[in-house]
Amino acid sequence: MSKVYGLILAGAFLALCSAPLAAQEFEEPQEPPRFEADDSQRPQRSGSNWSFSLGFGGDFSPDYDGSDDYQGSPLPIIAVTYRERFFFSTEEGGLGAVLFEGDWLSANAFVGYDFGRDAGDSGAGGGTTGGTDDNDALRGFKKVDGTVMAGVSVDAFVGFAEASLGYSQGFGGHKGGLLDFGLSWPIPLRQDETMGLELGISGSWATKDYMKAYFGVTQEEACDHNRDPKISMLRAGMMEPACGATAAMLNMALDPVGKDDLLYRAAEANPNGYEAKAGIMSYGASAAFFWQFARKWEAGVFVDYIQLAGDAADSPLVEIAGTESQLSGGLSISYRFGR
Repeated sequence: MSKVYGLILAGAFLALCSAPLAAQEFEEPQEPPRFEADDSQRPQRSGSNWSFSLGFGGDFSPDYDGSDDYQGSPLPIIAVTYRERFFFSTEEGGLGAVLFEGDWLSANAFVGYDFGRDAGDSGAGGGTTGGTDDNDALRGFKKVDGTVMAGVSVDAFVGFAEASLGYSQGFGGHKGGLLDFGLSWPIPLRQDETMGLELGISGSWATKDYMKAYFGVTQEEACDHNRDPKISMLRAGMMEPACGATAAMLNMALDPVGKDDLLYRAAEANPNGYEAKAGIMSYGASAAFFWQFARKWEAGVFVDYIQLAGDAADSPLVEIAGTESQLSGGLSISYRFGR
């Protein structure tokens, strides 16, 4: 899935599993009086400005954004916070700093990494996850290079909900940009707020460069995809002058697999490939469950549903080879120490 967007949704929940909720205060069990007395007389440690979380988990997600094939992967959890102003998180996708923090409004700057998508002859993946398993839908497609993504985000607390808006821009690689927006509602399930749910809705708008990288199809890629080694005429290169139409006709006439080929219809309809333009890329909903089952231990489960839209949904990689409906989820457990 997209990329940074896949990270922002999945990361928003998994951050709950790696550190206490920023907008909530847990009532931790009272320690014996002797600890309270010792702590009150003990000098403050030099490392008390730091907070750490370590853990592990696993998730499942589509092979690439728009795929109908899924893969599972391990999920390491590392979160570091300094003075509640600077942070690093594998779930949030990188390094960040708090620019402003008020009673109901806050702003952050961040730098992360989009790992791109592997080439069709070596594997499938997308966004921040990458992949290792071969996927026929990407046969003949070029690799989407990874890129540094830097941006800013703003969060506002509106009643019992939190609204968020963020933009990230790629530097290197696809050089695309993403505008993400969302609304979430935390729901405590215990009076001491050690267990709860967080429900959310979200959407993403993508620039032309981003859409082109992940959902566009060039004529060369369409031709390479339709070049089937079972057909000697294609192997000899006789299809080159009219790649799309020739591939379609040969597939239909000479080889049964042509009727189900993933992209030959797209190549026949548009020999120049498919051009994806800027616009709304996706919208969806998420649900996350968290449980602080011990003083510094937390566990969580999350599920995200994303519906691709616009030119992303109309891409042959999605409409013919995959599906507009994207589901992902996972679980994690983490331990917090430091502050």
